[in-house]
Amino acid sequence: MGRDKAWLPWHGLPLAVWQAERLTQVMPSVILLAGPGQPLPPLPESIRVLRDAEAGLGPRAALIAALSQLQDPPDFLLTLAVDMVWFDLKLLPTLQAHLVEEDAVVCQSAGRLQPLGALYRTAALQAHGLPRQEAGESGSMMGLLHALRTAVIPEAAWQQPGIDGRSFESLNHPEDYAAALKSAGPPATPLP
Repeated sequence: MGRDKAWLPWHGLPLAVWQAERLTQVMPSVILLAGPGQPLPPLPESIRVLRDAEAGLGPRAALIAALSQLQDPPDFLLTLAVDMVWFDLKLLPTLQAHLVEEDAVVCQSAGRLQPLGALYRTAALQAHGLPRQEAGESGSMMGLLHALRTAVIPEAAWQQPGIDGRSFESLNHPEDYAAALKSAGPPATPLP
């Protein structure tokens, strides 16, 4: 993107603030994971910020580092990238309904599993969170999904009328952001 996505203007707010505020409407608590020393916009007091121990280790390491900092972690976690602006919160009941005996529930979109925008059992993350390189397991989120008992919701099952089909799209490039701004309409502010 060329700049920190947390600060991108979106509907009159920095993207991190907008995403956190929208999640507080449906989740009992919201935690923002950030890199060490990463500057963040002012967040509502209800949003807790946890920082990675090391920069650049990726979302799996950040998630495990955050779990180690929680005194009383919840039973399950929703992971959501700050730039997944189209993630439809109406997907949560579908994800929760599939979290029966499994450790994780993930949707398939564009032929791929989507490890962000997924539900994970906290106990399973704590047990399988650290990469097991000796067993050939990847230190990525995909490696984590393969290590866990994961329920996969096919695209046809979650893409129902009333659910935004763009839910798993991210803003990875300036042109993605520009297109999203046009699609979202006012009051989003363009990238300077």
